[in-house]
Amino acid sequence: MGHTADDAPTRHRTVPGIHRWPGVVVAVAAFLLVSYGGAIVAAPVTLPMLYFALRQDGTGRRLRLVIVGVAALTAAEAGWALAYLTAGEAQPWVWLVPLAALVGTAFAYARVVRPAVSCEA
Repeated sequence: MGHTADDAPTRHRTVPGIHRWPGVVVAVAAFLLVSYGGAIVAAPVTLPMLYFALRQDGTGRRLRLVIVGVAALTAAEAGWALAYLTAGEAQPWVWLVPLAALVGTAFAYARVVRPAVSCEA
């Protein structure tokens, strides 16, 4: 009697759907970055969502680095739009504000720690 496909052990780890949403948020935010102005319009929604994704327990080190990068670039693009709308193309504001937004967001997001896991029995 041979083994059927149902008897074979699975070699992949099943991940509940709840742990996939940080990757989906990052993919959508990255797509908006390469779209024409999408990240600027969606920044008020994507930056908090990226922050919540960063704090999830199931978020690995690589995904956390990507989240920090995408959030920093999104903030820089929104900072550029803010500087352009308020000061036009006046130097140094058109590059200083986005640079400050990029560095500040990268620093703030990189310092975020995951919530502590309680080990109550």
